[in-house]
Amino acid sequence: MPPMQFDSLAATWQMAGHGPYVWFSYAIFLVVLVALIWSPLARQRRLLRELRDAERRRDARAAASSQPVSQQQLQSQQKSQG
Repeated sequence: MPPMQFDSLAATWQMAGHGPYVWFSYAIFLVVLVALIWSPLARQRRLLRELRDAERRRDARAAASSQPVSQQQLQSQQKSQG
């Protein structure tokens, strides 16, 4: 087994006074790494949701324009215009 650099876990944590800097650097690295992984995934989900919503709106508009207009709708339109 290779020799350990530090005598105890507390000594590993302190690292001769450099521990807080080293562990803080590791923490910042992990935060940035998670952000770099999460950000494109979140953007992709948002873009897919926006595309899906736009397609639903387009389909709803197409369905609404292809439906025949009832006599009652024509009368209400004429009343509002005249």
